[in-house]
Amino acid sequence: MRNSDRLAIKLNETRAKLLEAIEREQQVQDKKLRVRVAAADGRIARAKKGSATVVADPLRMLAIGDSWFDYPLLDNGPVFKKTDIIRQLEDAGKPKPIIVPAKHWGYTSVVELSLPMQKRIRDALTDKANWGRRGKPDAILLSAGGNDIAGEQFCIFVNNAGQAPLNEMRLKKALGIVEAAYEELFDLRDMHAKGVTIYGHCYDFAVPDGGHPACIGPWLQPSFEFSGQTDLAANTQAVADTLKAFKALLVRLAGKASNHFVLLNTQGTLSTSDWANELHPKHGGFAKIMEIFRTQLANDFPGRI
Repeated sequence: MRNSDRLAIKLNETRAKLLEAIEREQQVQDKKLRVRVAAADGRIARAKKGSATVVADPLRMLAIGDSWFDYPLLDNGPVFKKTDIIRQLEDAGKPKPIIVPAKHWGYTSVVELSLPMQKRIRDALTDKANWGRRGKPDAILLSAGGNDIAGEQFCIFVNNAGQAPLNEMRLKKALGIVEAAYEELFDLRDMHAKGVTIYGHCYDFAVPDGGHPACIGPWLQPSFEFSGQTDLAANTQAVADTLKAFKALLVRLAGKASNHFVLLNTQGTLSTSDWANELHPKHGGFAKIMEIFRTQLANDFPGRI
């Protein structure tokens, strides 16, 4: 057997083990969340039956996403502590929301809407134990699209030296698959939780300076270097233009009423000091993004978060 074949087998085995570990972790989280749902419904029922005391009904939501919803580090580590938008939203909410997870760092929008994940999303949406009396979530939270472009594939969208860094035509083609993934989620939601609004965001303006945790990355700078693009200011503008094109796509999707999609404008929220690395904010930066989500949800669901 060739070494390349052995490597391919090993990579497939590693991937399978990772997926199994993710599934086990999510099953444990699901059990804990069902206990919270039952307890919340019990408190509300007892309050209605026994007294005039008002008991807050926490929001029940499904979270589908990437590392902005599942960041396992405190800034760049080495401390392992979830500091992402969802974890901080759970802590900040009054009452604390009940959030069913369908998320994992590193997920692209294509992976998030792949067959295994669609099955998980379907099962989460149709499991009445997740949602209590209403029978479906109040909202769906979404973080998707950043990983489809960032990472080793980013070099596809970078021109060689002597040209402008960003190849806008290739980027536009890549965003087509992101759009398809979003549209598939809208269809999946309509099938199993019709009328539930999806709340998404558009990331913020990352700087391709090579910053990364010890365990992973960088995601942007290597592609610029490989292509001979060494002007950090020009490269930073290219990343900003990439994210603006991504936002324009989401604005268009949000503008179609039947999509029931609310886009939260997160671009321009973070300062330079808020970034932990090329792709992820620090704990405080995630808190700023989280507050945009919490404010919108509080406006749409008064008294429930």
